[in-house]
Amino acid sequence: MDPRIKDYQDNAARFTDVVDATTAWDGASPCDGWSAADVLGHVVDTQRHFLLERGAPLPALPPGSPPERWHAHLAGVAEVLDDEDLAFTEYDGYFGRTTVADTLSSFYGFDLLVHRWDLARGAGSDVVFTDAELDRIEQSM
Repeated sequence: MDPRIKDYQDNAARFTDVVDATTAWDGASPCDGWSAADVLGHVVDTQRHFLLERGAPLPALPPGSPPERWHAHLAGVAEVLDDEDLAFTEYDGYFGRTTVADTLSSFYGFDLLVHRWDLARGAGSDVVFTDAELDRIEQSM
């Protein structure tokens, strides 16, 4: 498996652990004015927007609870990543030429890291980052 895809999937799995443990979706997150549900909605919406702009055939999200919507979204992303032509499509990004897989790994991987903490805090729990995750957050900032 390509390391960029594995990186995204690993970050998504850790994020999913927090999603699945969350029950207080109306809890205030550290993101000013956002609830835990708002944090999750932001993660889903920004990833979907990016992928749809790149021509990904994502299905419409079904109505349902925040975890149901996350899992439906994640299933759509998995199909995108299974399509190597789409996953490795190049495009001109903010920092130069890149691919969908690179962006999912780098930008959205970082997004999953930091918003994992935001989501946990909004749900009344916490996340302990590994040293490698802290290094990545620092590097990305």
